[in-house]
Amino acid sequence: MSHKTLEINGWTIYAHPLFLDQLEAMVGAVEKARKKDPQGYKKKRATKLLAAVLKVAFEDIPNDPTRDAYRQGGTLGDAYKHWFRAKFLQQFRLFFRYQQSADAKVIVLAWVNDDTTLRAYESADDAYAAFRSRRLRSRFEWCAVAGD
Repeated sequence: MSHKTLEINGWTIYAHPLFLDQLEAMVGAVEKARKKDPQGYKKKRATKLLAAVLKVAFEDIPNDPTRDAYRQGGTLGDAYKHWFRAKFLQQFRLFFRYQQSADAKVIVLAWVNDDTTLRAYESADDAYAAFRSRRLRSRFEWCAVAGD
């Protein structure tokens, strides 16, 4: 993982490789749409999705990651209440963690779902089930991701 970071509103932002993979795929879809339709690509779903992800990840969450609206409750299980999610465009979720101390304010953008993992209650490929699966398969240790 690259430890390149951004600082927004006093928060150091790290992006997990799973988040970066999804973002790269979204950028690719927009580039493809732009080549196919240079005049109308901004109206395409892929372009609107990418714009929404960028706004949520780099404006909304860093503005206040402690918002109650980001708490996911017990959907992932009680052991994972330290994970938060931002809801947008009805069925999309961006999962993240944050930590605030006297000497550091850190946000880790973990993963955002796509069209294959839309939010659908009790579905095997629902956004929460997909994140839980990826979270368990991948190494999401806080210290490793945040560079501690």
